[in-house]
Amino acid sequence: MRLVYFGIIALTLTACATQSPLKGRKSIDQVPMYGGMNRSSVPRLKAADERLVEGSLRKYGNREKAAAELVERGIRFYLQGDLAFAMKRFNQAWILNPDNPEVYWGFASVLKEQESYCEAMNMIDKSLSFGRYFTGLYADAGRIIVLCTVSDSSLSLDQRKKRLQRAETLYAEASRRDDNKGYVFASRATACYWLGDYADAWRMVKKAREAGTPPQDEFLSMLRKKMPEPPTM
Repeated sequence: MRLVYFGIIALTLTACATQSPLKGRKSIDQVPMYGGMNRSSVPRLKAADERLVEGSLRKYGNREKAAAELVERGIRFYLQGDLAFAMKRFNQAWILNPDNPEVYWGFASVLKEQESYCEAMNMIDKSLSFGRYFTGLYADAGRIIVLCTVSDSSLSLDQRKKRLQRAETLYAEASRRDDNKGYVFASRATACYWLGDYADAWRMVKKAREAGTPPQDEFLSMLRKKMPEPPTM
């Protein structure tokens, strides 16, 4: 349930094109995986990481459980709109367990809200690479791939086509496997919107409503400005 709820909120934020509160130069804890820096080479950071690991082991018994809890905290900050603290918690979770695919999903979600769509795609690809399915992942991946594709003017027509085919494949798999079909359809509605296919967006809205998970009002308002809602909706 938590994963589904996380995805629904993420859908709202993307649809509203919320601006990130982080502007200009980012501190290192605001970059996924701390930007790849060798934290053990900085005594202060090495000591902080050791304290994190030691405290987590005392409280949770193992690194995996501790990382899962930090992912949960990151999600809570994300839902509150605090992307800075969300990224901090996802980074701490990464220190504890870099093999948790939800960490990279968290990175991707924050980057998406910061409108760094192609960086978000790199992170969601990392999450997918673990081969562990969880609710919301494929739909979110499909939407992020679409956002990266439409924002990257350097792509050739063939590259664009392949990206969008991949997004379509992910959405099809999500439709087959996700319990929350409404979320998948609502996500596809936003993807259709960003692609300029407003008629298909309304068709996905209809399916989402029928499945019991209607898109957020903010997104529907955006869609109505592009195309009036069909009377059959």
